[in-house]
Amino acid sequence: MVRIQKAFRLSEEAIHAIEERDRSKYRTAQEYIEGLILNSDQKTTIETLVNEIVSLEKGIGDLKEELKRENEKQIRRLEELFGRGLAEAERKEQRRITSYQSAPPDEVI
Repeated sequence: MVRIQKAFRLSEEAIHAIEERDRSKYRTAQEYIEGLILNSDQKTTIETLVNEIVSLEKGIGDLKEELKRENEKQIRRLEELFGRGLAEAERKEQRRITSYQSAPPDEVI
């Protein structure tokens, strides 16, 4: 591949990105820029997938937290209902016992 020397004007953000490149992977700014240009389709696809995965992981985390809160809420509700049910059953049993105790034995046929 023949190399042609050209000059380009870049924004400060682009210059900053070039200066902050992974120098172990791209020793020179030229290698970095060529890598970005020649692999732009692949990089875009990979970046898109990574962003989607991160977004999905965040969504899954949010759903887990929501399910956990809902589960705790349902457990509290069940405990409350169960407690009421036990109290009602105890009252009924107490009424049954007292109703048997209140009838005099000679009136029982």
